[in-house]
Amino acid sequence: MKNSSFLQTAIFSNSIIGLSAAFLSAGFLYDAGVGNWLIYGVFNFFSVLFVYNFHRIYKATFSNVRTPLLEWVLNNKGFVFYLLSISLLTCLALFTVLWKGKIALLLLFGTMVLLSLVYVIPFFGKSLRQLPYLKSPLIALVWVVVLFIFPSMNEGISFRALVGPVSSYFLFFLALTIPFDLRDMQIDSSTQKTLPMVLGEKGSRFLSVGLIAVYFIYFAVFNENLRYNVFFISSILFLFFLLFTSKRGKSETYFACLDLSMLLIGITYFL
Repeated sequence: MKNSSFLQTAIFSNSIIGLSAAFLSAGFLYDAGVGNWLIYGVFNFFSVLFVYNFHRIYKATFSNVRTPLLEWVLNNKGFVFYLLSISLLTCLALFTVLWKGKIALLLLFGTMVLLSLVYVIPFFGKSLRQLPYLKSPLIALVWVVVLFIFPSMNEGISFRALVGPVSSYFLFFLALTIPFDLRDMQIDSSTQKTLPMVLGEKGSRFLSVGLIAVYFIYFAVFNENLRYNVFFISSILFLFFLLFTSKRGKSETYFACLDLSMLLIGITYFL
């Protein structure tokens, strides 16, 4: 790798967001009593690593936009392809271990994988991320299915038992997409109609905080393990601070901190 610090590599290679997804998924499943929580955590680490690096490679290769992140990808293409290969092979191996043979769940998971991969690839002139009002809800949907719904139902937990917590996490991920949409306003088409484009910077900021407040209230009321968990409350306050200060022009370190908020919340399930 060329002139790349450890922190920059961790951020740009998507290792931080992958690790955060792993902890959040593992913690949720641990709290739900799933015995294979650790394997699912590892599986989701490599799933996120594969999908996000696929996006990076595709955008760096075919997009005319040049950002420090995409420049890093181009300068370290061999390393990124290595991560892609390792993460894909690991995901396939772990999936064969974890999947319980339920065809409906296989189709559900396969649909999420397909949506994730074609998210950046244009069909009929537009990719999924470019369709009006779809970008943030689509991201939130894929995350809750992959991290929570598929593992839980694969292990025999009913969908009815998941409705409350998964709906809360849908709002959680929706809130986390807003600062990223603020960052992308300069490169997103005006026809995409992301939340910041509709509500403006200030309105989007308050919406993201409100969504996290609803998420926090749900778990404070319905999850006894988190209700008085000081680490959980501190993690939410940290996230509130990040969302309150979100605006265009934030550094990659800021967005890494947003990703790390998931890791912190994941840890609270084990305390």
